[in-house]
Amino acid sequence: YTFANNAPGNKLESYDLVNVRLTWTSPEETWDVAVIGTNVNDEEYLRFAEDVRAGASPLGTLIQYPAPPRTWSVRAGYHF
Repeated sequence: YTFANNAPGNKLESYDLVNVRLTWTSPEETWDVAVIGTNVNDEEYLRFAEDVRAGASPLGTLIQYPAPPRTWSVRAGYHF
């Protein structure tokens, strides 16, 4: 649950994430290149949920923030 009131809309389901990083460093160790993948299994899950319907007003709303999908990036660095 994301809030102490344990409202039904505040409950987040369990999920598994797989993140990867593959880095190559030059023999002189002066630069490197990395390929980075986050959520590589493309898991759909909520980062946050707030059920404001559980209050005194029946006109409340359910707020949910989904997590980002699979994301890949490349990073290069120079060390001096």
